[in-house]
Amino acid sequence: MYKPEYGIEASSVLVVAIRTLYPPRDQQPVEGIATDRLTLLHLIGQATAKLSPYQRPYPYGTLPTVPHLEMAVQVDTTPTLQVSARGVKPSSPWPALWANVLDCTVPGYSQAEGAQTGLFEGVASLPNLLLGGIDPNLERLKGLGFEIECSEEARLRLEGARKRFERERLPLRLDPVEMLAYYDEGWHTAVQTVEIGRHTIHEGQRYHLTLRWQRATEHVKSEVKDDRKEAVHTYVDLGFSIFELRPEDGSDTIVLKETSVAEMEALIQALGTPQVKTAAELPDIPKWRAELTKLQDKLAERNGGKRLYAGQREDVMLLATRGRAGLYYEQGGGKTPVSAHWAALRGYRRTLVVCPSFLAPNWMEELARWGFKAVRLDHQAISDIREEKRQKVQPDETTFYICTYEQLKLVDPAFEPWSHEHFNKKGELVGVTEHITTGRCPDCSASYESVVTECPKCQAKKPEWNGARCTACGFQGRYFQKDKSHYQWPFYKRIRGLFGAVILDESQVAKSKTRQVGQAVRALEAKGRLVLSGTPMKGYVTDLFWTTGWLLGYGSPLWPFPYQRGAAASCTSSARSSSSPRSSRIP
Repeated sequence: MYKPEYGIEASSVLVVAIRTLYPPRDQQPVEGIATDRLTLLHLIGQATAKLSPYQRPYPYGTLPTVPHLEMAVQVDTTPTLQVSARGVKPSSPWPALWANVLDCTVPGYSQAEGAQTGLFEGVASLPNLLLGGIDPNLERLKGLGFEIECSEEARLRLEGARKRFERERLPLRLDPVEMLAYYDEGWHTAVQTVEIGRHTIHEGQRYHLTLRWQRATEHVKSEVKDDRKEAVHTYVDLGFSIFELRPEDGSDTIVLKETSVAEMEALIQALGTPQVKTAAELPDIPKWRAELTKLQDKLAERNGGKRLYAGQREDVMLLATRGRAGLYYEQGGGKTPVSAHWAALRGYRRTLVVCPSFLAPNWMEELARWGFKAVRLDHQAISDIREEKRQKVQPDETTFYICTYEQLKLVDPAFEPWSHEHFNKKGELVGVTEHITTGRCPDCSASYESVVTECPKCQAKKPEWNGARCTACGFQGRYFQKDKSHYQWPFYKRIRGLFGAVILDESQVAKSKTRQVGQAVRALEAKGRLVLSGTPMKGYVTDLFWTTGWLLGYGSPLWPFPYQRGAAASCTSSARSSSSPRSSRIP
């Protein structure tokens, strides 16, 4: 068997061989008879010793452990699960192995994610444990053969988290079309007979409702360019919900599309409108209304009697019931005053506002106009805040600190605000781009050095002014230089945990997983978090993942969704391979 390939005759029962790129020549095999484990190890050692260190299958001269019955140990086969405030965790490798078998072989359903998953994870992960009920899910785990260890303290903490989770999941307000998202998957009884095309939903009959997401491409237009012979087609990437109704009698499934108004009206008539409780029904709304009235009276003495509109006041009260929320007004809807009133009403004394560079002056002006205290954040202000926190000094009122995404992010240079005038070919002024804090003009890509040719402070020219710093007056136009001579730390490295609340304006800027801006934003930690945007989703629904995950907490009951093509997916895979539910944390 071995002679045709290796050129050796082997009469032993065990042959140890290794393929190498440059096999040794004229090497004789090690022969012997192994009657026990020690003799076998000795023969393997002799064969391996003839190879060079680079050819040995086990580096550094170590040998593998040969499995033997003498190595067997006794393990506790009782599948015990320990329950804590962080969820359910196997107490030893044996229940972890059994949980992994259930996840890999038995399909389950994650009510929190709204997707199929392993059976164990669909019951034992923290989001599903809180959403499906603590006692019912623990009973299901017992039915799977597990023994549960749950202290009274852990049960009380889980119950408190469940109540807080139910409150945080309440929608602030609902438009009629948003009610469609609150249909539960499962069996429903039709309350009215409705005809939908060639199908009929009969009153009193039961239907199993299944929701799924449909991604499709819609052809918008076709046109022929002058310089091209073929037609250019334009498509729009769309996504919408599909509602599938499977009758109990086994007849054809009824498929309804969210994009069809008639089909959605028929669905609501047949199954009725979902009964959903909103934050407006919470008992502490009157308290927030009274606090908001006091706050507006106080600010009216400074801003000349300015007050929020009625709709804005209602939104501020609803936002006040949340420590983390999103405000997606259209442009000009008043995101700045509403978010400022939210921070003041919640009692956050130090609030960080992160915005694009061109909006920083607008924030300063708007906050001052409404009577709020606003400070432009720099490293001196950061040092002052750190010293105040060391001395446990709190501001007398809510103070807003304004910084830009360029100042916050990792290592790119940040510049003092500068302006660039634009002229046409005739030399006429056609516009001015102001408040630029990056190295190039966003409208024409002109560099800072080519536009700012003299010191903005003392008007000194070269050689005193080198395009970044003036040696005559000490003015520094660029915070970070390539030679590190005037290096300045990015803000995010010094302000983690300094602020009670963080407000992200134009939050779609930080939507990327890998860009420096997104990484710097997700490094911020604060109890209160508010994201503002008029276009939270520019491309597709995946644009929302990283910003919303930072807002609600990755792996938390409010955001349990895994990222299928990134780091979150690998974390999920490693969690499943260790047979434990996905790591979850209550924000």
